[in-house]
Amino acid sequence: HTVDVAWLAAARPALVLTQDTCAACDAAEGSVHAALRAAGLGPERALTLRPVTVAGVLGSVRRLGAALGEEAAAEATAARLEARLAAVERAVLASAGEEAARPRLLGLESLFPLVASGQWLPDQRARAGARDALGDEPGGAARLVSWAEVEGCGAEAVVLCCCGRTAAGAAAEAEQHLLSRPAVWRLPALRARPPRLFVVDHAAFSRPGPRVVDGVETLAALLHPAALPPALVASATAGAMRLVAEPEADGPPALLPPHQWRFEPLQPLEAGVAAPAPASPTAMPESSLPTLAPSSLPAMPPTSMLAPPPSALSPPPPAPAVASAPAVRSAASLVHTDDGRLIVFGGEAAADEPRERRGLKDVWSLGAPPSGWAACSCPTPSWEAWQCGATANEDVPTARSNHAAAACGGHLLVFGGWSAGGDVPLAHPELLHLETRCWTHCSTHNAPPPPRGNPTLAYSPARHLAVLYGGWDGSKRFDDVWCLDMEAWRWHRAATACDGPSPRTDHAAVLWDAGGGDERLLVFGGSTGRGSSDELWSLDCSGGEPARWRWARFGAAATAADGAWPPPRSSHAAALAGSGPSASLVVVGGQDGGRGGGPAGVVADAWVLSPLGGARRTWSRLDWRGTFPLQR
Repeated sequence: HTVDVAWLAAARPALVLTQDTCAACDAAEGSVHAALRAAGLGPERALTLRPVTVAGVLGSVRRLGAALGEEAAAEATAARLEARLAAVERAVLASAGEEAARPRLLGLESLFPLVASGQWLPDQRARAGARDALGDEPGGAARLVSWAEVEGCGAEAVVLCCCGRTAAGAAAEAEQHLLSRPAVWRLPALRARPPRLFVVDHAAFSRPGPRVVDGVETLAALLHPAALPPALVASATAGAMRLVAEPEADGPPALLPPHQWRFEPLQPLEAGVAAPAPASPTAMPESSLPTLAPSSLPAMPPTSMLAPPPSALSPPPPAPAVASAPAVRSAASLVHTDDGRLIVFGGEAAADEPRERRGLKDVWSLGAPPSGWAACSCPTPSWEAWQCGATANEDVPTARSNHAAAACGGHLLVFGGWSAGGDVPLAHPELLHLETRCWTHCSTHNAPPPPRGNPTLAYSPARHLAVLYGGWDGSKRFDDVWCLDMEAWRWHRAATACDGPSPRTDHAAVLWDAGGGDERLLVFGGSTGRGSSDELWSLDCSGGEPARWRWARFGAAATAADGAWPPPRSSHAAALAGSGPSASLVVVGGQDGGRGGGPAGVVADAWVLSPLGGARRTWSRLDWRGTFPLQR
């Protein structure tokens, strides 16, 4: 978010109201304070509200009244809201009684990615006479959840309130991402007749203001309609929709999805108001259900999390035809995840594409062969094209090539590279959540490193750090090291002493877990000011402040009799085999401009340095046999 400093300087407001509950919803407190200083006003003019519970929201009403000198009006407003909450509490107590008798309510604020609503929403659910099906407490942050959590939560009611969406938009998300999963229909809420699944507009739930009381009344009216006055039920559920399911006439009891289902408004629409187009009845033949799996479901295109599609409840368009393998490309990233998959992202399309459209941003995964990678040196690939979404309304991912990528636990982190046209160096750190397949900007508390192409990224699981090294911006090569603290979400400059390798790009880097808490970033080769390099460097990043990390040359302690050492190269690949002192470093392929241009410069060989922690580590050139990669 950008704060208009010029407007602040001209208008000179006496009070600037901001919030620090949701960093994605508004300018952060620090940004507002900086803008006020720049406008010559000072941060004391800002009132920052950060409520995370219903009581906190009412406290914010009183704080705002005090700041405006309107304490009496604020107190009267808060008192009226508290009286409405008390009325709901009495009605719920009379209807549902003690905690154990209250329905288990599942509340989700997004289905793609799958997000359980937090902050004041668990409080709203509790005040409306429900138990949280996922066990979330009032004031806790919204969080990504797994389908296993949702499908096993035993929810007796489900209310979908998708961030930034109307009830019709939430219904569209439910059609695409929730009701297509047979296990969801086994929840008690979906087995009930009529089903207890509702979709509501986000307006009474997403803002920490007086309308949160409207949201409490809406939830209470959905869960305990007989306990509230009919007029309140009608007004509180206006605009809400419910799932209507029709089982087959001669079918078995509903443990599987019904024959037909649709969403319809709870309350009759006023005269002259057009109803949203209902979903076409969805047939789900019983014979097809046992073989229905997430991977066989229709692939859905990425959708905005803020704006519903033009026909929010019409059936989704058929998915476009998907290729069975990634298109020909260069300068893509290939990373290995903790669960054994290989993930390909981005790159540059073939030269027959127009220059401005060569940058790619697709994601593909390749699972291990049934017998495992080690038992199959040239497996028949079975690729899966990922249909990815984006958090909120973010324009991600960025098409790029020659970027850096690393699997960081449950995320893929990408940084840098070159724009779709290949002429603009990027920073643009972005994250792909590997379970929900959802992209988001990698927002940090400080600025990312300068833009660059052709850097490297490595990840330390022990310290939850991503380490960025080198690259170039078209005019100069970099020798800087940066690390991203993925718990504090802050970039740190590392290894600032000038005792490391010369600036370089197109190198290879891996993080070696040497055992006993010893971690080293190993960097081999690359393009330097003197041409291609054959140097091997080690950065000790085992502990302490990143700025104090130190470089050292990592030569072989002993070489073969002929003094074997890999020739210079850049644009090559490197990987670790094993861990601890017995690990090996594998270097494959690359190019060396000193050999000539085109194919003559390709270095088509593979080398292994092993054991990395041994007293006599040695480089050995692999003897290729059988089927092996083309020169690259």
